[in-house]
Amino acid sequence: MKTYKKVAMVISVIIAMVLTIGLNLISPIMIPSYKGSITSENYQNLKEYAFEIASKSDTKSREDILVTKELTKEALIVNVDASIYGIQAIFPVSNINEKIENGIIKYEGVIDYNNVKYSEHTDVYPPLMTIMMTIIFFVVCTGSLYAIFCIIPNSVSCKRH
Repeated sequence: MKTYKKVAMVISVIIAMVLTIGLNLISPIMIPSYKGSITSENYQNLKEYAFEIASKSDTKSREDILVTKELTKEALIVNVDASIYGIQAIFPVSNINEKIENGIIKYEGVIDYNNVKYSEHTDVYPPLMTIMMTIIFFVVCTGSLYAIFCIIPNSVSCKRH
């Protein structure tokens, strides 16, 4: 019986290792975390694109970037999101006037392009956190597989006797 437990443990470790490596290779968030592939230049490109979207109405949209605009009484908010990272640009608005024409509310105001505030966000975790999550996944996976292969069958066979 001890040999069976050792074999079950080795098989559990091998399968958990394959699953962990596979998860790390196919996950779109894990590889950028390890490589640090999102740089300040990436964010700078998004900031320039947000500024262009806010200041020019004839800017061509890009397929790989999702842009949303929202105009409030205080600011023009432009969200620019790439696949796993993005920015939010807040352009202050002053001298805003609200007009209602034919049932449509229109705002007229001055957008201050010089005092824009950017905030960056990402779905990518720091490398240390990703490594810790990978280790935890490996341990949980190994324990679960060992339980399936060894502990559960033993408890079922003990109850039969």
